[in-house]
Amino acid sequence: MTYSQFYLDSDNNWYWSFSSDKRGQIENARATSVKRDGADYVVQLISEKYESGTSYEAKIHWNNSDHTNYNFNTSFKSINGDYTFGNDALSSYSSANDVSTSTSGNYYDWLKENVDGEAMEIPETRTNGGDVTGSHFEYYAGDWFWDLDSSKRGTVISAQIISGTVSHDGTFVTLTAQNMGYPDYNDEFTITINTAISNGDYNLKTNFQSVNGTYQF
Repeated sequence: MTYSQFYLDSDNNWYWSFSSDKRGQIENARATSVKRDGADYVVQLISEKYESGTSYEAKIHWNNSDHTNYNFNTSFKSINGDYTFGNDALSSYSSANDVSTSTSGNYYDWLKENVDGEAMEIPETRTNGGDVTGSHFEYYAGDWFWDLDSSKRGTVISAQIISGTVSHDGTFVTLTAQNMGYPDYNDEFTITINTAISNGDYNLKTNFQSVNGTYQF
């Protein structure tokens, strides 16, 4: 089985990762441009793993109106497959492999291994006149919680993590969180965390409060 994943690194560059059950990560390519071509999207990529420096083109076509399944087609190594993500992907995997899956178990372990505790934002991603923020993940009474604190503003966000999905290669997680503060009490939002950067840092991004920073323990 193969896996297709797009992710954003800490420098705001988009990448495409291609991996398999048996071979691990096969390709990691940087996206240099994307354009619409009718119902399809055409992405220009530069290989950084399989054939470093090789440029090639890929075409992406959504297979359903819910945008949970797409076809990825490129002449590079003749890759052409349909890929499903989100909860639909977990259901498809369970059906194909006759196994049960648990997203909570996956992301619980991932948070413990990768982001548990207090991490401080690096200078390069600080905003608001150099305001220093701290990202704090904590496991308490059977649940995960996340706080974002600011040296100038105090607690900015306090939320409970209610679900999550971990990427196949283990470098990326998408979390659904529920805000615990006012005035947006109980509002749900998405957090993405990417650990595929150097020095053990992680990049955290959410459209809630427009957070986009890299944090270091």
